[in-house]
Amino acid sequence: MGENTYAEQLLPQVAVGNEVAYDTLFRRYYAPMVLYADSRLHDREESEDIVTDLFCVLWQKKQTLSDVRSDKDYLFILLRNRLVDHLRRGQSFRREELTDVYQDEPLEDTIFEVELYARLKEEIDRLPVKCAEVMRLKLEGWDDKEIAQLMNIGYETVRTHTKRGISLLRKKFSDTLLLILFA
Repeated sequence: MGENTYAEQLLPQVAVGNEVAYDTLFRRYYAPMVLYADSRLHDREESEDIVTDLFCVLWQKKQTLSDVRSDKDYLFILLRNRLVDHLRRGQSFRREELTDVYQDEPLEDTIFEVELYARLKEEIDRLPVKCAEVMRLKLEGWDDKEIAQLMNIGYETVRTHTKRGISLLRKKFSDTLLLILFA
């Protein structure tokens, strides 16, 4: 059975209380969903809160998941709805922000973006420990000087880890994609 087929079957497994399936679902989609939410809200902490809450509610209402046919579609429809609700509840929001979240791109594009981030996260996790840590911070938008301070390492060491990480990731992803993500 292929990975995509297995991935599509996680929510029905969660519906019957399978904690391993829930943990797998969480590990597979949490980070990409946070990145997607953050790309819309531009608030990392709020994005993390929204996605964490989504997964908590998902577990609480697991009995309703038995008929779900696509984990990705279901999760991202839930996430989009939560982002819209969040923007509506906000003290002030621009109508354009709401439209951007809800209608800016087709669901298929959103799913592709999330799958791409999930695959990227998996590949970064396979890098050497320090290199992976630098690459995760780069992906989150930290600059080299901030990473050096945070990790208590030299600026040139950060640059070396970045170059090594990109070199290793280049074997799995196109140069254009890496340039867009880590430029």
